Amino acid sequence: KQYFLLAKGEFFQTFIEEGRSMMLLPPSQTAVNDINDGPFMRAAMRLGLEDSPMFKKFKLTLKPSEFNFADFKQIDDLSILGNATITERGYA
Repeated sequence: KQYFLLAKGEFFQTFIEEGRSMMLLPPSQTAVNDINDGPFMRAAMRLGLEDSPMFKKFKLTLKPSEFNFADFKQIDDLSILGNATITERGYA
């Protein structure tokens, strides 16, 4: 909790400020690298964390926002959103 300053929110507040313009755009194919090398690193630099051994162990990742389950053997990140009513005949 203390490492990323979650008690005060300083790191993530700085990260949001640094990445605001990037986060307004849809993610590109290089979004993970762009975020980690851009706003994530700039936030660390502003707070003097870039050389911390602990900081170097973290990176941000993005979950895919598309339907991409080839065989349905593992669907850990599958979320279903919607509004359906179950009736005696099935879904309505």
